[in-house]
Amino acid sequence: MNRQKEEPLAMLSRFVQHKKGIISEYLPWLIIGISVLAIVLIAIFLLRANGVTLIDNIKNLFRFK
Repeated sequence: MNRQKEEPLAMLSRFVQHKKGIISEYLPWLIIGISVLAIVLIAIFLLRANGVTLIDNIKNLFRFK
């Protein structure tokens, strides 16, 4: 089997097409992750004054009787 060398332009074209697939697959997950992180950081900032009681309330949610 003789393999012909692929032209650099064709290689670049194939790489760019594959890269678009990667971006379109992971971009929604990246946006969701950043949104969740922002919500958590805002919640921590707003509830910083109630820090200890907030942690105790979360512990009480998961405590089984």
